Amino acid sequence: MFKPGNIRLDSRRLDEMRKITYSKQSNTRVDASVQFGFGEVQVLASVTGPLEVSIRDEIVDKSTIEVEFRSLNGVVGVQYTSLANQVEESLKSVIIGEQHPRSLIRFVVQTLSSPMTPTYLVKQAIGAPPFRIPVSEKAAAINGAIMAALEGSIPMSGIVIAVSLAVINNTIILDPTSYEEANATSVHLIAYKYSTSTRAITLMDSVGEFGDDVFEDFILYQMSSILLHNTHPMPKNKGKGGKNRRRGKNDNENDKRELIFKEEGQEYAQVSRMLGNGRLEASCFDGNKRLGHIRGKMRKKVWIGNGDIVLLSLREFEDEKADIIHKYSPDEARALKQYGELPNEARINENEAFGDDDLEGEIEFGEQQDEQGDEDSEESEVDINDL
Repeated sequence: MFKPGNIRLDSRRLDEMRKITYSKQSNTRVDASVQFGFGEVQVLASVTGPLEVSIRDEIVDKSTIEVEFRSLNGVVGVQYTSLANQVEESLKSVIIGEQHPRSLIRFVVQTLSSPMTPTYLVKQAIGAPPFRIPVSEKAAAINGAIMAALEGSIPMSGIVIAVSLAVINNTIILDPTSYEEANATSVHLIAYKYSTSTRAITLMDSVGEFGDDVFEDFILYQMSSILLHNTHPMPKNKGKGGKNRRRGKNDNENDKRELIFKEEGQEYAQVSRMLGNGRLEASCFDGNKRLGHIRGKMRKKVWIGNGDIVLLSLREFEDEKADIIHKYSPDEARALKQYGELPNEARINENEAFGDDDLEGEIEFGEQQDEQGDEDSEESEVDINDL
């Protein structure tokens, strides 16, 4: 469908985008703000949150995503509400909302430029409104919101890249201008999700008439290579900022690390109680209790408390003793539970040890209560005899 030799009115090839611009903006009222654009099409996107959410919109197991779209001319309507929903769905596909349950993350996308000419009816598009939001503006809105989420340190599993297409005289052009959209038989908005494990279409919005060949031959097979051709890897930061800054003693405790599974001669356990002097009592998930010893640098750098999930190295000739070789964070322990490494009844990040149903406090309380009851009964018997 592409004809690389053809040159458009703005001297671009059919498969060439306009210049992509991105810049950070300073806004004290929001957590992060960026400006994104394709050539003269510019949007300003901001993010605020996590915030307190109203009870009506609260979701118990993840955060609530809210998107507001504002046009340059202040017009409101169904089209702008629909675009806000499209941006919201694109964000939901990559934002890890489970890290901030019962909270609100609010996005605001504002257009900064109007099309050079009104985007009227797409040719042969029956029932379309007399004025449409340019498809390139929709793509810029989605990309701007994603960049704002990255700038605001919102946890995400990947990124979404949105592009716009137009079909003119059975020829597909990438990133059409408003003039080209007005002469197109159909226009398309496509959003791709990119992550370490997923590359898939998350959104497609089409207006006009087009055949199966346009959809199958181009959208399903050619768009990935076109996106990779128009994007380039970001240069590595070699300064002293970010991850290259000098770390303190305990600055790397919360960094994401590779999940460690047990091997032969090792066992998962939960700390029952601390005994002092680098020793602890561990309830192993094989049903045995062992005396654990914290060895080496781990004793000085890692803080271990009751209820923590640890990895033990078993001793060949002393089965009742073991060495602590690794401590799992609560997130890592939950991951082990999901992989089936830990039993379902294992309690994560709690002070109570696994398998300890007889608590000392309850036993002592019961004995004291029984003794007090015996003394009361004896006193009552003496009182009766005296009478």
